[in-house]
Amino acid sequence: LGVISQLDVNELALFFALLIKPLNIISEETTDLFWSSGKSSLDHFQKSNFLKYINVDALSNLSWKMKSGFLHVIQHILEVFDEFHVRPFLDFFMGCVVRLLVNYAPNIDQDMSIDKETVSTNNDQAGTSLKQFKELRSLCLKIISRVLEKYEDCDLGSEFWDLFFPAVNPLIKSFKQEGSSSEKPSSLFSCFLSMSKSRNLVTFLCREESLLF
Repeated sequence: LGVISQLDVNELALFFALLIKPLNIISEETTDLFWSSGKSSLDHFQKSNFLKYINVDALSNLSWKMKSGFLHVIQHILEVFDEFHVRPFLDFFMGCVVRLLVNYAPNIDQDMSIDKETVSTNNDQAGTSLKQFKELRSLCLKIISRVLEKYEDCDLGSEFWDLFFPAVNPLIKSFKQEGSSSEKPSSLFSCFLSMSKSRNLVTFLCREESLLF
């Protein structure tokens, strides 16, 4: 990524289009239109509005490894690329991250077989699913926290926050308890702390009644 980070921003548009292509989370019509145009500029990338055409079902059905790998690439990009190279694609990155955050919840409450021989297996699978869910949720929150810390003037748009708050609502109760704790702040706590320092973002915090305490 160090070498790629030195490319012209217009060339990066092609790189990011190639990055998401194997995931198959964008409608074929949209991706075909992008590739058939013969254009790979930043302007064409932004006009393609990939975020609008993300297939939520396809996103949900990605394997844990693909989700985790994609998030780690985004995390690495945010650390390696400078602001000039990241800014044009930031809304797209974060739109993907928050949609993954929303779609990570595993079906851990599904009915389990009463058959004694399968109870242990089902419990193991549920435990693994829950662990993976927490790991990926934590990774999403770390990325969001890092972006809010690094790019203080970004607001990510109301659609982002409309997806974000319902996804983290189950964590807000523990977040309140964490406020008086001496433990290292969680990524969610760091997100809210960064938001409280931004005039643009504090309004999103204030509209969440569950955070007013």
